[in-house]
Amino acid sequence: FGTRDGESKQEHREKAFNVFAKLLQEHRNDVKKRSLLLSHTSSLLHRMIDRSLLSLDYVQHLLWDYYDGLSSDADADLVGTSRADMAAALADHIPHMISSRRGASAACAAFGCAAAKDRKKMMRSLRGYVRSTLEHRDAHLVPLRMILTCDDTVSSKKFILDELLGAPPDPEGGGDPLLDLALHPTAHKMLLVLLSSVDPTTSPHFPPDERVLLAPTMVLVEGKLVSTSRKDPAVRRTELLKHAQTPVATLCRSHARTMMMDRCGAAVLREAFMVLGEEDRLANDVVASVTTEVLEHETGHLTLKRMLAAEVKGEGNGPKSLPLAEAMYKTYGKKLLETIGASNRGAFVLSVLATAGTIGEKVQKEIMKKKCMEKLKKKTGDAQNKKGYEALLAVLKQK
Repeated sequence: FGTRDGESKQEHREKAFNVFAKLLQEHRNDVKKRSLLLSHTSSLLHRMIDRSLLSLDYVQHLLWDYYDGLSSDADADLVGTSRADMAAALADHIPHMISSRRGASAACAAFGCAAAKDRKKMMRSLRGYVRSTLEHRDAHLVPLRMILTCDDTVSSKKFILDELLGAPPDPEGGGDPLLDLALHPTAHKMLLVLLSSVDPTTSPHFPPDERVLLAPTMVLVEGKLVSTSRKDPAVRRTELLKHAQTPVATLCRSHARTMMMDRCGAAVLREAFMVLGEEDRLANDVVASVTTEVLEHETGHLTLKRMLAAEVKGEGNGPKSLPLAEAMYKTYGKKLLETIGASNRGAFVLSVLATAGTIGEKVQKEIMKKKCMEKLKKKTGDAQNKKGYEALLAVLKQK
């Protein structure tokens, strides 16, 4: 692939990759030519698959363009047959085609269009590679897509989740494998998918481009768009969560402090607290893990603050009572300003605790005593670290 004068290699590659999409666009009103183009491209891709060329970036890009082109085609019968046939051809080769974002996107599209038996083959092809796939910058989307759209939750548990949730501890003392998963920048999203109290395709934990790839595949049936996945998403998530509940609860209770001070671990911990149904025990473990280091940590204090705020607002399927607020007041009551409020960041936590219903009333009553108010006003005089104390004062003034 030679380049023209004044044209960078990257520009040349982009032009080459976009030829297929460009041709589809040019013939968008000519169904016959589009059919011939798709048929020819399908034949070419099948030959590439047979020759084990799926690891090539160009082939992965062409696969994505193929599925992307089909998604905008008006011929529903042609689309359904072509996408399903290609998915069947790819079923045993998923690990080889997901080394790029385009390849992972094509795999997600193929899984959404595949027949039930081909979906099972795709999941089986990842056996032994699920963890390494989740730790890949682009490929991690593929296992997420599988468990979100596969109606056969038994196969999802067997081929995807068992490798993650049943991993034995590292014999060389490398730590808890599930904790490593929870702290990983991409792999932790699997736990978020299992724990999410809302549809992951609308969850703020995932950027917009990932939500599109994780959304159900819709097909036209008798003039109506229907999902290729028949099972209710809420039912599917309930079934998967039942399998993951015990190991994830154990993880959060055993490593609460570590998770609170890590951005990814904190997201998992917050979701677990809201949906696992073990709020009292988990709240006690979280409070027992709170130290000066946690309260002064940039992520640790935000984790506590957000967990308290979600509890107060009753977000998701979270607790209707206030177990975390109660546990914090039980532990730090009568010395709130000297412990939680000893630092500016801790004061932010205290400002939320002061809004927690009847517990908040007790907190406000304690802090509004003369000696405490004098200390608090003195702390607000610090020119550099006073925002937390100002937020706390603002809550107290609302009373």
